[in-house]
Amino acid sequence: MAVVRLGTCGALQPGTLGKILVPAEGCVLVHRNPDAFIDSEGEGLSPYLISRPVLPHPTLCDNLVSELQNTLPAGLDGLRCGINCTTDSFYSSQGRTSNAFDDRNENLVQQVMEEIPNAVSFEMETFQLLHLASCSKGTIAAAACAIGLAERANNEFMSPKQLVEMEEAAGKAAIDALVGFDLSKTEL
Repeated sequence: MAVVRLGTCGALQPGTLGKILVPAEGCVLVHRNPDAFIDSEGEGLSPYLISRPVLPHPTLCDNLVSELQNTLPAGLDGLRCGINCTTDSFYSSQGRTSNAFDDRNENLVQQVMEEIPNAVSFEMETFQLLHLASCSKGTIAAAACAIGLAERANNEFMSPKQLVEMEEAAGKAAIDALVGFDLSKTEL
């Protein structure tokens, strides 16, 4: 089985709004550490944990990048590769602050960028897909990409029209990458 995820994400690097962000270098899980929030027992524990990266299938990911270069109007300039950060929450684990919750996440985005300077995106699905594939004993090949819908540094957003255009181009590239991936000759 081969799977390519196409979704949307928050873009972490300046200048990546509206680009396709590919976790060619892997994907980490950024998640809230519940133990850190238990009264006195959680003292000294980090409120958020960052996993080690899990990698996409190299051939399928290379196919995806190649098809994106061929399909996107901006070609190579329309995409950026790096590490994706999948989070367990749209709010706390992506560094969105709120006075209504004890999230202790005021410096989380800065921490992520210091620990993973090539982090390109925040979203909520890719890590689990790549992790499942890595645990499949070779029966699943997985890769992913996401449209940089919002740039976190300046809080800018793509227009709905731009999003539709990118969904169509990236969707075609994802399908073409899957069609070009030979399951019979490639050891997963």
